[in-house]
Amino acid sequence: MPRPPFVMGWGEGLDKGKFDWIAAMKQVNARGWKYIQATGIVAVCTLLARLMFPVFAPANLIMVYLVGVVIVAVRCGRVPSILASVLSVLTFDFFFVPPYLTLAVSDTQYVITFAVMLLVAILISTLTTRIQQQADAAQTREYRTAKLYAMSRAFAGERGVARIVHVASEHIHLLFDSAVIVAFPESKGGMIAQNPESQPLSTYEEAVARWVYDHAQVAGRGTPILPAANGHYLPLVGSGGT
Repeated sequence: MPRPPFVMGWGEGLDKGKFDWIAAMKQVNARGWKYIQATGIVAVCTLLARLMFPVFAPANLIMVYLVGVVIVAVRCGRVPSILASVLSVLTFDFFFVPPYLTLAVSDTQYVITFAVMLLVAILISTLTTRIQQQADAAQTREYRTAKLYAMSRAFAGERGVARIVHVASEHIHLLFDSAVIVAFPESKGGMIAQNPESQPLSTYEEAVARWVYDHAQVAGRGTPILPAANGHYLPLVGSGGT
């Protein structure tokens, strides 16, 4: 198979060759904070419903919880909003359905109310999350299109491999918000990063980059080939047909 002239890789920790525990813990903490937010919003809805309880009918109190579910879906995502839906049903039963301060139900008609409330809450959270995801995807596409256009304009004014590599790595770094390395083959069989600001590749990452160069296939993180790599590597084929 013909070889590409060079390989580009991007990802976190390309020069480390090991798992980034700090980044992983930050992701876990971010997920946990979303569930805490969901619980807090349900608590605020319960307090507001408690203030309305002497004046308004129970059906109006349900609307307060549904608004809370929408807020959780927009701010925290689908799974936390489902948690908020379940908590909303439980707190409504506990505080506003006789006998109070217990999950027991004296009137079986409320069972249907709870089921419909939970179904509507989950449906609203799902639709709200889907709309939010579509809006985020449209914004991301617009951002990437603008960055690619800017990179194309920057290429038009540059000459020489070193300058083109610098421009490409700089714009791709902004596009994907990750480290970028452009690697060229060495005479000894290894791969060397050509970015002046990048760190040398670790032994494993260099081996992955070399495999991509030899086989002209995508490999690394997010692919079925050598997925343990920290970077995602692409062979860049030149205009000469190689």
